Amino acid sequence: MKLPQFKYHPNVYDLDLFEEEHGECSICHQERSLRYAGPFIVLKILSIMSLVSLLTNMLKNTKYHSWQQDEWLSHYNEPCIFLGYADTDTIQPFCDEIKEEFIESGQNYSIEMLNDISKDGHVVGYLFQCAQCGIHKLHIDDD
Repeated sequence: MKLPQFKYHPNVYDLDLFEEEHGECSICHQERSLRYAGPFIVLKILSIMSLVSLLTNMLKNTKYHSWQQDEWLSHYNEPCIFLGYADTDTIQPFCDEIKEEFIESGQNYSIEMLNDISKDGHVVGYLFQCAQCGIHKLHIDDD
């Protein structure tokens, strides 16, 4: 089965959001071998949901794991593309645009916090890119 692609989450299969698990999809009742294990943007909890049902039921997008409530950034009234978890090395090529955007966004973190982000530590960065203009944006979350 060809895996579906998500417009705003192109690296979803590189993250820890899907697990190999054989079972019956709780929506389409077909046998599947891959299950979505990340957070949902839905109200009811499903035990096993196949990729086909995930798309067929038109869920807006997959989400990502975060310390607290994840925040999907947007630009030009459209959700940004989630590129992945970010540390200081990851954001280095985009540092100037991220700093400018970071200051303008009014996030409750100091600009120095950008030096402390990691992909899996106490202060985690989440890197996004505008689907229209390509500017990079960063969300920070801490435990």
